[in-house]
Amino acid sequence: MAQLECAAAPIPWSDGFQTTTSPNPTTLIRAKNVRRRFLRIYDDAIPNELCAALAEDAVKRGRPWGCYVPLSTLDQEDTEGEGPVDDATRQQWARRVVRSVLERSKEDISLDAAHGVAVWCLASPERGAVDYHVDYCELHRRETNEIVIPLYASTVHVADLEDGPHINDERRIEGGAFLVNSRGLNHYAECGYKGRLCANAFEGKNWHRVPYRRGRCTLHDGEWPHAAEETTRLPAGKRRVILGLNVFGENVAEVNLRAPEHSDAFNKTVKLYQAAGNTGGGLTVEKLAKNKPLARLFVGLARARQEQASADVFFEQGERVRARWRTGVRFHPATVSKVREDGCLDLVYDDGFKWDGAPAGVARKMGG
Repeated sequence: MAQLECAAAPIPWSDGFQTTTSPNPTTLIRAKNVRRRFLRIYDDAIPNELCAALAEDAVKRGRPWGCYVPLSTLDQEDTEGEGPVDDATRQQWARRVVRSVLERSKEDISLDAAHGVAVWCLASPERGAVDYHVDYCELHRRETNEIVIPLYASTVHVADLEDGPHINDERRIEGGAFLVNSRGLNHYAECGYKGRLCANAFEGKNWHRVPYRRGRCTLHDGEWPHAAEETTRLPAGKRRVILGLNVFGENVAEVNLRAPEHSDAFNKTVKLYQAAGNTGGGLTVEKLAKNKPLARLFVGLARARQEQASADVFFEQGERVRARWRTGVRFHPATVSKVREDGCLDLVYDDGFKWDGAPAGVARKMGG
């Protein structure tokens, strides 16, 4: 079956925020061929053991992470082992979560216009909250000033916590509920980016409150504004940990694959654009020459794009290649001793050094 069109024509929009990295007027692109005006709550949407792994890693890591899961990869076999948690592990966790959520919601939504799911993980302390907002592809907005709304939006609670007077002190959270407004873009048009256009975005009707509970998943129309209320109590040493999921169409697949929200690539690119905006006017070679940190960011971005392009090239065991060593910039002759299931390479360099599990992006075809 052919994939359905995922995006409507752009419409002029003003939400009180203007990016400094695109001169284009703000427009908003609504999703097409999706279900509208719905909220679903699924309890026990993912297994407790997966919740525990996600929550433990989020607290230990101490900062958000993000990745993108194309729907075409959902059939890939999971290969996580007993080693330390890394980006490949988190990608597999994200794929498991997406599988579970889509399985639970298969009678409620259509994925005919979907390309993949952006997934991110956030851990917040007591007194933490999430501002009023609508989800959109943030990096795409910075680059084009187009607000691309997801087809659907979802949140999964993963910390071993629950709100309620019957819950013992070791597991009881107070506050931290998910809030969503069913007036959708009409409400966002009135309240704007983080509520800038109104006195209080949380006044009035049409707000729905979903208390925190481990394994609980909310799924709703991607156009609905939402937030998380302040967490007023957490057990000692605990954090409120959530996964966010946005189902997107093919129109923003490139940027989601290049720099998924909250990924290291995303954070580096945002810093780059913020620095570019702070130079005043357009970027020039002269400005880069005077701004060494910005120049280094540009070099890093160029390298990341080059590695992404190279990652699409397939290598074979025993193949001779040119490859960088770790964070170096020079290429050295090497041999591929093994191609791993995730596409990473075990490399043996001609000078005797070895790099097991190297990203494929560090290698180049001989003569290429």
